[in-house]
Amino acid sequence: MHVNLGGKAVTLETGVLARLADGSCTARQGGTVVLATVVGSEAMEDGADFLPLQVEFREPLYASGRLPRTPTRRERGSGSEREVLASRALDRALRPLFAPGYFYPTNVQVQVLSDDGSADPEVLALNAASAALALSNVAWGGPL
Repeated sequence: MHVNLGGKAVTLETGVLARLADGSCTARQGGTVVLATVVGSEAMEDGADFLPLQVEFREPLYASGRLPRTPTRRERGSGSEREVLASRALDRALRPLFAPGYFYPTNVQVQVLSDDGSADPEVLALNAASAALALSNVAWGGPL
C-alpha cells in the first residue's frame, strides 16, 4: 500500500517477511526500510493486572553501511541511547491504544533494515508498528 506522508511516498508491505509473527509490516521511504513484528501470547499470567508490553527498536550499524569497530565485528549488546529513546517513544504511543483489561504478554520488535539518511526511521517505525498491530490478533484500538 502506498501512502503519502508529509509530501513523501511511504510504502507499507506485509506478508513477505516474518510470516510466523502474529503481525508484521515493512515500511519503506526511499532507501530507508523498517521491519516491525508483533507477537502476542495466548495465555495470560495468573494475577496479571497490567499490560506486560515489550517494545524494542534496533538500528544496527549495517543498516547505514557501517561496520562495528570491535575485533569480532559484532554489534554491541545493549541498545544505544537513541534506540532506548525510540523504544520509549514507541511504547508511549502504542500502550494507551490497547483494550482495557488486555493483560496478555505482547512483544513489538522494530528493526531498521536499511537507512539512507533521507527519512527518519523512527517515524517509519511508528507507522510499521501500528500496521503490524492492526494486522495481528492483539486487542488493539489503533491505528496511530
